[in-house]
Amino acid sequence: MKRIGTVIVFSLLAVCCYAAPSSQDDMELARLLTIEQVDRMHGLTFEAYVCKLLESQGYAVENIRASNDYGVDAIATMGEERIAVQIKRSKNPINRSAISDASAGKDYYKCSKAMVVTNSRLTDNAKIFAEGIGCVTVERDDLLVWIENFKKGTKRPSSEPDE
Repeated sequence: MKRIGTVIVFSLLAVCCYAAPSSQDDMELARLLTIEQVDRMHGLTFEAYVCKLLESQGYAVENIRASNDYGVDAIATMGEERIAVQIKRSKNPINRSAISDASAGKDYYKCSKAMVVTNSRLTDNAKIFAEGIGCVTVERDDLLVWIENFKKGTKRPSSEPDE
């Protein structure tokens, strides 16, 4: 029974995340998700969910949703700040290629920053590389903060994207 409920929540979330504009009911449904449910999402559903998390922080978000996206899954904009976001849902640590993709996409999409968001962790080499090129990283612990703040309806989490 629990599995059926999870499937229903995922199905509704997928519909909610890809439909525009979002209703308050859609946002409430997305707020019910746990990190365990996030870990089981399909990659495209995870992308849409991260877009919802960024929107809840005040960003205008464009989900690229293309197979040839030049390393960027979403563009998050607030004021003059434009962030190229690479979104990776994985059971395994994320390597430096995600950082490279986000950085290359940043230039292609004329963004001021690059960001990688994952439900996992980054490899040590990926962390070193990201720090060296100024790519913002949001790993599992940061994502948990985003999710908790989203559930509470907090606009900006203590772990801000521009930190």
